[in-house]
Amino acid sequence: MTRGRALRLLFACLLGLPLPAFAVSQVEIHVGQIQYAGAEVGNLSATLDMRGRWQGRAVLNQGDLSRLAQAYPLPVNVTKGTVNGQAAFSGEGREIRRIQAEVEVRDAAFADAEGLHAGEKVGGHLTVDATWSGAQWSWSGALDWNAGEVFWQPLYIAKGGVSFQGKGLLADDLLTLERGKLSLADIGEVSLACEWRRSDNKIQSLEVEAGNLDTANAYPLLIKPFMEKTLLGNLEMAGRVDVSASMREGDLSEFNVVLRDFDVADKDGRFALYKVNA
Repeated sequence: MTRGRALRLLFACLLGLPLPAFAVSQVEIHVGQIQYAGAEVGNLSATLDMRGRWQGRAVLNQGDLSRLAQAYPLPVNVTKGTVNGQAAFSGEGREIRRIQAEVEVRDAAFADAEGLHAGEKVGGHLTVDATWSGAQWSWSGALDWNAGEVFWQPLYIAKGGVSFQGKGLLADDLLTLERGKLSLADIGEVSLACEWRRSDNKIQSLEVEAGNLDTANAYPLLIKPFMEKTLLGNLEMAGRVDVSASMREGDLSEFNVVLRDFDVADKDGRFALYKVNA
């Protein structure tokens, strides 16, 4: 007897038995290991109830980041790295309702053909929690970039030290950051809120507020790369600064700066200001 005929016979026998003997409230699935596209997915478990609601968990072990990245339209070519993590998911029918994930990346490397973007030995930790409401995703997440160097024209960050926490919404054409906080080691924290229209890659609104930033460390990392070959391209700075800015439909609508004990001097001796409070 073939395997197919045996299965059909088994189901026929089960269906012929009294239903009370086979009352089922949920179905459970457990899989020890699955190999997929350079990754090992282990400890996969899922449950399905008779109303079509389901939930599950899985662990990702030593995934090959270069192979996993091939499935996504990234602006760089990922050539190296490992990824480990775990995820929990739930939904109903064919629809995913919630995803929770925690991922750790180690020793990643990437570059583009033009040489404008590159990274070496990049490592970090990412957590995401997203819930589908029927029209949009409500999400929250955190990113801790704690190792490696990255060049992203014209910025160069030598040793990580960047973290981000935020929450917002994701609809078909609009990504909203309702509240975010960007932390830069030895510089300070920046609060952010924005709306980004995905269809034309345009920022509809942006709110930025930062207090007590260290200008001595902020200038060489964030300001000088944009000022090369200008009058402000070879300076020394010290002191603290508060900044707030607003943008609407690509136009700057508000910009405020408060200086505290601020020093700036041109290294070529053309000008200097000291202990400015304004």
